[in-house]
Amino acid sequence: MSFRLTNKSCLAFLLAAITAITANAQELSLGAVHDSVSISNGELISLYLPSDYSDDHSWPLVFFFDPAGRASLPVHKYSALAEEHGFIAVCTYNSRNGPMDPGLRSFDMVSDYFKSAYSIDEKGIITSGFSGGSRMALATAASTSDIKGVIACGAGQPGPEHLRSAKGDQYSYVGLVGNLDFNFLEMLELEDQLSQQGIRNMRIVFEGDHHWPSPEDFELAYLWIRFDTDGGKNESLLKQLLMEKIESRVRKRDFLYAKSLLQCASKMGLDVSSMTAAFADMNESMDDLQIDWDKVIKAESKAIKSLSDKIFAMDRALVLATVMEADEFKYWSSTIKNYKRKSEKNDGLKGQSYHRIKSFIGANMAERSFMYKQHLRNDLADQLRELWELSQ
Repeated sequence: MSFRLTNKSCLAFLLAAITAITANAQELSLGAVHDSVSISNGELISLYLPSDYSDDHSWPLVFFFDPAGRASLPVHKYSALAEEHGFIAVCTYNSRNGPMDPGLRSFDMVSDYFKSAYSIDEKGIITSGFSGGSRMALATAASTSDIKGVIACGAGQPGPEHLRSAKGDQYSYVGLVGNLDFNFLEMLELEDQLSQQGIRNMRIVFEGDHHWPSPEDFELAYLWIRFDTDGGKNESLLKQLLMEKIESRVRKRDFLYAKSLLQCASKMGLDVSSMTAAFADMNESMDDLQIDWDKVIKAESKAIKSLSDKIFAMDRALVLATVMEADEFKYWSSTIKNYKRKSEKNDGLKGQSYHRIKSFIGANMAERSFMYKQHLRNDLADQLRELWELSQ
Protein backbone atom coordinates (compact mmCIF):
# COMPACT_ATOMS: atom_id res chain seq x y z
CA MET A 1 0.00 0.00 0.00
CA SER A 2 1.35 3.44 -0.88
CA PHE A 3 0.27 6.97 -0.11
CA ARG A 4 1.18 10.48 -1.17
CA LEU A 5 1.50 13.46 1.17
CA THR A 6 -0.42 16.50 0.00
CA ASN A 7 0.93 19.97 0.74
CA LYS A 8 -1.57 20.25 3.55
CA SER A 9 -0.73 16.87 5.10
CA CYS A 10 3.01 17.55 4.67
CA LEU A 11 2.66 20.81 6.62
CA ALA A 12 0.69 19.02 9.33
CA PHE A 13 3.42 16.37 9.52
CA LEU A 14 6.17 19.00 9.93
CA LEU A 15 4.22 20.87 12.58
CA ALA A 16 3.69 17.63 14.48
CA ALA A 17 7.42 16.89 14.30
CA ILE A 18 8.30 20.35 15.60
CA THR A 19 5.75 19.97 18.38
CA ALA A 20 7.27 16.62 19.34
CA ILE A 21 10.77 18.14 19.53
CA THR A 22 9.46 20.96 21.68
CA ALA A 23 7.47 18.73 23.98
CA ASN A 24 10.41 16.37 24.54
CA ALA A 25 13.11 18.98 25.05
CA GLN A 26 14.39 17.13 28.11
CA GLU A 27 15.10 14.11 25.93
CA LEU A 28 17.82 15.97 24.05
CA SER A 29 21.14 14.12 24.18
CA LEU A 30 23.36 15.12 27.09
CA GLY A 31 26.96 16.27 26.83
CA ALA A 32 26.48 17.83 23.39
CA VAL A 33 25.81 21.32 22.02
CA HIS A 34 22.42 21.64 20.35
CA ASP A 35 22.74 24.59 17.99
CA SER A 36 19.07 25.05 17.22
CA VAL A 37 16.36 24.04 19.69
CA SER A 38 12.82 25.37 19.48
CA ILE A 39 11.29 25.39 22.95
CA SER A 40 7.61 25.32 23.79
CA ASN A 41 7.02 29.07 23.70
CA GLY A 42 8.56 29.47 20.26
CA GLU A 43 11.99 30.75 21.29
CA LEU A 44 14.95 29.41 19.31
CA ILE A 45 18.01 28.71 21.44
CA SER A 46 21.41 27.06 21.50
CA LEU A 47 21.83 24.74 24.48
CA TYR A 48 24.34 22.59 26.33
CA LEU A 49 23.27 20.09 28.99
CA PRO A 50 26.04 18.44 31.08
CA SER A 51 26.46 14.74 30.40
CA ASP A 52 25.44 13.80 33.95
CA TYR A 53 22.37 16.03 34.05
CA SER A 54 19.42 14.56 35.97
CA ASP A 55 16.46 15.86 37.92
CA ASP A 56 17.93 14.45 41.14
CA HIS A 57 19.44 17.80 42.08
CA SER A 58 19.30 21.41 40.87
CA TRP A 59 21.70 22.90 38.32
CA PRO A 60 23.06 26.42 37.78
CA LEU A 61 22.00 28.11 34.54
CA VAL A 62 24.21 30.52 32.57
CA PHE A 63 22.19 32.58 30.10
CA PHE A 64 24.30 34.16 27.35
CA PHE A 65 23.58 37.22 25.19
CA ASP A 66 25.54 37.67 21.96
CA PRO A 67 25.46 41.09 20.22
CA ALA A 68 25.02 39.55 16.75
CA GLY A 69 22.52 36.81 17.58
CA ARG A 70 25.21 34.11 17.25
CA ALA A 71 23.65 31.93 19.92
CA SER A 72 25.82 28.88 19.31
CA LEU A 73 29.11 30.84 19.62
CA PRO A 74 29.28 31.29 23.42
CA VAL A 75 27.61 27.91 24.05
CA HIS A 76 30.30 26.13 22.02
CA LYS A 77 33.08 28.29 23.48
CA TYR A 78 32.20 27.53 27.10
CA SER A 79 30.59 24.06 26.80
CA ALA A 80 33.67 22.35 28.28
CA LEU A 81 33.35 24.59 31.35
CA ALA A 82 29.65 23.77 31.57
CA GLU A 83 30.57 20.09 31.57
CA GLU A 84 33.37 20.44 34.11
CA HIS A 85 31.53 22.67 36.57
CA GLY A 86 28.03 21.34 36.03
CA PHE A 87 25.97 24.21 34.67
CA ILE A 88 23.45 24.47 31.85
CA ALA A 89 24.52 26.89 29.10
CA VAL A 90 21.88 28.54 26.94
CA CYS A 91 21.79 31.44 24.47
CA THR A 92 18.86 32.87 22.55
CA TYR A 93 18.94 33.82 18.87
CA ASN A 94 16.63 36.76 19.67
CA SER A 95 19.28 38.95 21.25
CA ARG A 96 21.50 41.34 19.33
CA ASN A 97 22.72 44.94 19.37
CA GLY A 98 19.88 47.42 19.17
CA PRO A 99 16.66 47.68 21.18
CA MET A 100 16.88 45.74 24.43
CA ASP A 101 13.24 44.81 24.85
CA PRO A 102 13.41 41.70 22.59
CA GLY A 103 16.34 40.35 24.60
CA LEU A 104 14.63 41.05 27.92
CA ARG A 105 11.49 39.26 26.73
CA SER A 106 13.57 36.32 25.50
CA PHE A 107 15.22 35.99 28.89
CA ASP A 108 11.86 35.93 30.64
CA MET A 109 10.42 33.30 28.31
CA VAL A 110 13.50 31.06 28.21
CA SER A 111 14.17 31.20 31.95
CA ASP A 112 10.51 30.47 32.71
CA TYR A 113 10.68 27.50 30.38
CA PHE A 114 13.82 26.08 31.98
CA LYS A 115 12.45 26.52 35.48
CA SER A 116 9.43 24.41 34.51
CA ALA A 117 11.16 21.85 32.27
CA TYR A 118 14.45 21.30 34.11
CA SER A 119 15.75 21.19 37.66
CA ILE A 120 17.25 24.67 37.98
CA ASP A 121 19.14 26.05 40.97
CA GLU A 122 17.41 29.41 41.36
CA LYS A 123 20.39 30.64 43.40
CA GLY A 124 22.62 29.85 40.44
CA ILE A 125 21.11 31.83 37.57
CA ILE A 126 23.83 33.90 35.89
CA THR A 127 23.59 36.21 32.89
CA SER A 128 26.58 36.81 30.66
CA GLY A 129 27.11 38.71 27.45
CA PHE A 130 29.65 40.30 25.17
CA SER A 131 29.60 43.93 23.96
CA GLY A 132 25.94 44.92 23.54
CA GLY A 133 25.08 41.53 25.04
CA SER A 134 27.07 42.52 28.13
CA ARG A 135 24.81 45.54 28.58
CA MET A 136 21.83 43.23 28.17
CA ALA A 137 23.16 40.89 30.85
CA LEU A 138 23.42 43.75 33.34
CA ALA A 139 20.05 45.25 32.37
CA THR A 140 18.43 41.87 32.99
CA ALA A 141 20.03 41.53 36.42
CA ALA A 142 18.99 45.06 37.36
CA SER A 143 15.38 44.42 36.36
CA THR A 144 14.77 41.19 38.30
CA SER A 145 15.76 39.60 41.59
CA ASP A 146 16.21 36.20 39.89
CA ILE A 147 19.77 36.89 38.71
CA LYS A 148 22.52 36.05 41.19
CA GLY A 149 25.51 36.90 39.03
CA VAL A 150 26.57 38.84 35.94
CA ILE A 151 29.65 38.00 33.86
CA ALA A 152 29.98 41.06 31.63
CA CYS A 153 32.44 40.97 28.74
CA GLY A 154 33.61 44.06 26.90
CA ALA A 155 30.94 46.62 27.84
CA GLY A 156 29.38 48.25 30.89
CA GLN A 157 26.07 49.93 31.60
CA PRO A 158 22.94 49.56 29.47
CA GLY A 159 21.34 52.65 27.98
CA PRO A 160 19.60 55.16 30.26
CA GLU A 161 16.17 54.03 29.07
CA HIS A 162 16.59 50.73 30.94
CA LEU A 163 16.70 50.06 34.63
CA ARG A 164 20.20 50.24 36.01
CA SER A 165 21.76 48.67 39.05
CA ALA A 166 20.85 50.20 42.39
CA LYS A 167 22.06 50.09 45.96
CA GLY A 168 20.89 46.90 47.61
CA ASP A 169 20.89 44.73 44.47
CA GLN A 170 21.91 41.21 45.41
CA TYR A 171 23.78 40.00 42.35
CA SER A 172 27.56 39.73 42.03
CA TYR A 173 29.35 41.20 39.03
CA VAL A 174 32.53 40.30 37.14
CA GLY A 175 33.77 42.60 34.39
CA LEU A 176 36.00 40.87 31.84
CA VAL A 177 37.76 43.26 29.47
CA GLY A 178 40.79 43.29 27.20
CA ASN A 179 43.55 45.78 27.93
CA LEU A 180 43.08 47.08 24.35
CA ASP A 181 39.28 47.14 24.39
CA PHE A 182 37.76 50.49 23.39
CA ASN A 183 35.19 50.04 26.19
CA PHE A 184 37.91 49.64 28.83
CA LEU A 185 37.32 53.06 30.36
CA GLU A 186 33.57 52.67 30.80
CA MET A 187 34.08 49.36 32.58
CA LEU A 188 36.44 51.01 35.05
CA GLU A 189 33.82 53.68 35.73
CA LEU A 190 31.13 51.04 36.21
CA GLU A 191 33.32 49.19 38.70
CA ASP A 192 33.58 52.33 40.83
CA GLN A 193 29.82 52.84 40.66
CA LEU A 194 29.04 49.25 41.68
CA SER A 195 31.44 49.49 44.62
CA GLN A 196 29.71 52.67 45.80
CA GLN A 197 26.37 50.84 45.59
CA GLY A 198 27.68 47.96 47.69
CA ILE A 199 27.47 45.45 44.84
CA ARG A 200 30.14 42.75 45.05
CA ASN A 201 32.31 43.08 41.94
CA MET A 202 35.58 42.00 40.40
CA ARG A 203 37.60 43.03 37.34
CA ILE A 204 39.59 40.62 35.17
CA VAL A 205 41.78 42.23 32.51
CA PHE A 206 43.10 39.99 29.75
CA GLU A 207 45.50 40.72 26.92
CA GLY A 208 43.53 41.53 23.79
CA ASP A 209 40.90 43.77 22.34
CA HIS A 210 37.13 43.54 21.90
CA HIS A 211 36.09 39.87 21.93
CA TRP A 212 34.63 37.09 24.07
CA PRO A 213 37.24 36.14 26.73
CA SER A 214 39.07 32.83 26.81
CA PRO A 215 37.48 29.87 28.62
CA GLU A 216 40.26 30.16 31.23
CA ASP A 217 39.30 33.74 32.12
CA PHE A 218 35.60 32.89 32.00
CA GLU A 219 36.19 29.98 34.38
CA LEU A 220 37.75 32.29 36.96
CA ALA A 221 34.77 34.64 36.66
CA TYR A 222 32.26 31.81 37.01
CA LEU A 223 33.93 30.32 40.10
CA TRP A 224 34.14 33.76 41.72
CA ILE A 225 30.42 34.37 41.10
CA ARG A 226 29.55 30.95 42.53
CA PHE A 227 31.84 31.21 45.56
CA ASP A 228 29.06 32.26 47.94
CA THR A 229 26.57 29.63 46.79
CA ASP A 230 28.54 26.46 46.04
CA GLY A 231 29.35 25.62 49.66
CA GLY A 232 33.04 26.28 49.18
CA LYS A 233 33.56 23.13 47.10
CA ASN A 234 35.62 25.02 44.50
CA GLU A 235 37.57 27.24 46.88
CA SER A 236 40.89 25.48 46.31
CA LEU A 237 40.50 25.65 42.53
CA LEU A 238 39.48 29.31 42.70
CA LYS A 239 42.55 30.14 44.79
CA GLN A 240 44.76 28.22 42.35
CA LEU A 241 43.37 30.06 39.33
CA LEU A 242 43.68 33.43 41.08
CA MET A 243 47.27 32.69 42.06
CA GLU A 244 48.16 31.64 38.52
CA LYS A 245 46.58 34.80 37.13
CA ILE A 246 48.34 37.02 39.69
CA GLU A 247 51.72 35.41 39.10
CA SER A 248 51.27 35.71 35.34
CA ARG A 249 50.55 39.41 35.69
CA VAL A 250 53.54 39.95 37.98
CA ARG A 251 55.86 38.17 35.51
CA LYS A 252 54.65 40.55 32.80
CA ARG A 253 55.00 43.46 35.25
CA ASP A 254 51.29 44.21 35.00
CA PHE A 255 51.36 45.00 38.70
CA LEU A 256 48.22 47.10 38.82
CA TYR A 257 46.06 44.35 37.28
CA ALA A 258 47.63 41.83 39.64
CA LYS A 259 46.89 44.08 42.60
CA SER A 260 43.20 44.37 41.68
CA LEU A 261 42.92 40.56 41.59
CA LEU A 262 44.60 40.26 44.98
CA GLN A 263 42.22 42.83 46.46
CA CYS A 264 39.22 40.89 45.14
CA ALA A 265 40.55 37.67 46.64
CA SER A 266 40.99 39.39 49.98
CA LYS A 267 37.49 40.93 49.87
CA MET A 268 35.89 37.54 49.39
CA GLY A 269 37.56 36.18 52.51
CA LEU A 270 40.15 33.98 50.83
CA ASP A 271 43.42 33.50 52.65
CA VAL A 272 45.78 35.51 50.44
CA SER A 273 48.92 35.22 52.59
CA SER A 274 50.51 32.80 50.12
CA MET A 275 49.68 35.13 47.23
CA THR A 276 51.26 38.27 48.63
CA ALA A 277 54.73 36.79 48.14
CA ALA A 278 54.23 37.30 44.42
CA PHE A 279 54.36 41.05 45.07
CA ALA A 280 57.74 41.06 46.80
CA ASP A 281 59.55 42.59 43.83
CA MET A 282 56.93 45.18 42.97
CA ASN A 283 56.36 47.20 46.15
CA GLU A 284 58.97 49.82 45.35
CA SER A 285 57.58 50.55 41.90
CA MET A 286 53.88 50.40 42.81
CA ASP A 287 53.56 54.08 43.77
CA ASP A 288 55.17 55.25 40.54
CA LEU A 289 53.02 52.87 38.52
CA GLN A 290 49.88 54.13 40.19
CA ILE A 291 50.81 57.72 39.37
CA ASP A 292 51.47 56.77 35.74
CA TRP A 293 48.17 54.87 35.59
CA ASP A 294 46.19 57.79 36.98
CA LYS A 295 47.75 60.16 34.44
CA VAL A 296 47.04 57.80 31.53
CA ILE A 297 43.42 57.20 32.53
CA LYS A 298 42.80 60.91 33.10
CA ALA A 299 44.23 61.77 29.67
CA GLU A 300 42.25 58.97 28.02
CA SER A 301 39.03 60.13 29.66
CA LYS A 302 39.60 63.66 28.41
CA ALA A 303 40.35 62.42 24.87
CA ILE A 304 37.31 60.15 24.74
CA LYS A 305 35.06 62.98 25.96
CA SER A 306 36.40 65.37 23.30
CA LEU A 307 36.12 62.77 20.53
CA SER A 308 32.59 61.86 21.60
CA ASP A 309 31.54 65.49 21.27
CA LYS A 310 33.10 65.64 17.80
CA ILE A 311 31.35 62.41 16.75
CA PHE A 312 27.98 63.81 17.86
CA ALA A 313 28.69 66.99 15.88
CA MET A 314 29.54 64.80 12.87
CA ASP A 315 26.24 62.97 13.29
CA ARG A 316 24.33 66.24 13.14
CA ALA A 317 26.16 67.28 9.98
CA LEU A 318 25.48 63.93 8.28
CA VAL A 319 21.72 63.83 8.86
CA LEU A 320 20.94 65.21 5.38
CA ALA A 321 24.34 64.76 3.72
CA THR A 322 25.05 62.32 0.91
CA VAL A 323 28.80 62.24 1.60
CA MET A 324 31.15 63.48 4.30
CA GLU A 325 32.83 66.79 3.61
CA ALA A 326 36.47 66.47 2.52
CA ASP A 327 37.78 68.44 5.52
CA GLU A 328 35.76 66.28 7.92
CA PHE A 329 37.04 63.06 6.35
CA LYS A 330 40.60 64.38 6.46
CA TYR A 331 40.25 65.27 10.16
CA TRP A 332 39.13 61.77 11.12
CA SER A 333 41.66 59.96 8.96
CA SER A 334 44.48 62.13 10.37
CA THR A 335 43.29 61.60 13.94
CA ILE A 336 43.15 57.83 13.49
CA LYS A 337 46.62 57.74 11.90
CA ASN A 338 47.99 59.88 14.73
CA TYR A 339 46.70 57.56 17.48
CA LYS A 340 47.82 54.50 15.53
CA ARG A 341 51.32 55.96 15.23
CA LYS A 342 51.43 56.82 18.93
CA SER A 343 50.17 53.36 19.94
CA GLU A 344 52.93 51.72 17.90
CA LYS A 345 55.60 54.06 19.24
CA ASN A 346 54.75 53.70 22.94
CA ASP A 347 54.92 50.59 25.10
CA GLY A 348 53.03 49.79 28.27
CA LEU A 349 50.14 51.81 29.66
CA LYS A 350 50.43 54.71 27.22
CA GLY A 351 50.56 52.47 24.16
CA GLN A 352 47.52 50.53 25.34
CA SER A 353 45.63 53.77 25.95
CA TYR A 354 46.39 55.15 22.48
CA HIS A 355 45.27 51.84 20.95
CA ARG A 356 41.96 52.01 22.84
CA ILE A 357 41.33 55.58 21.69
CA LYS A 358 42.07 54.63 18.07
CA SER A 359 39.73 51.64 18.36
CA PHE A 360 37.04 53.82 19.96
CA ILE A 361 36.99 56.03 16.86
CA GLY A 362 36.99 53.00 14.58
CA ALA A 363 34.13 51.29 16.42
CA ASN A 364 31.98 54.42 16.14
CA MET A 365 32.70 54.68 12.41
CA ALA A 366 31.87 51.01 11.88
CA GLU A 367 28.58 51.33 13.75
CA ARG A 368 27.53 54.32 11.66
CA SER A 369 28.66 52.71 8.41
CA PHE A 370 26.41 49.74 9.09
CA MET A 371 23.48 52.01 9.93
CA TYR A 372 23.83 54.11 6.74
CA LYS A 373 24.21 50.93 4.68
CA GLN A 374 20.89 49.72 6.04
CA HIS A 375 19.30 52.99 4.92
CA LEU A 376 20.87 52.68 1.43
CA ARG A 377 23.09 55.74 1.90
CA ASN A 378 25.93 53.78 0.37
CA ASP A 379 28.45 56.52 -0.46
CA LEU A 380 28.41 57.77 3.13
CA ALA A 381 28.53 54.21 4.45
CA ASP A 382 31.59 53.49 2.30
CA GLN A 383 33.43 56.56 3.63
CA LEU A 384 32.77 55.57 7.21
CA ARG A 385 33.82 52.01 6.49
CA GLU A 386 37.09 53.30 5.05
CA LEU A 387 37.75 55.15 8.31
CA TRP A 388 36.96 52.03 10.31
CA GLU A 389 39.33 49.95 8.18
CA LEU A 390 42.02 52.59 8.66
CA SER A 391 41.75 52.06 12.43
CA GLN A 392 42.46 48.33 12.17
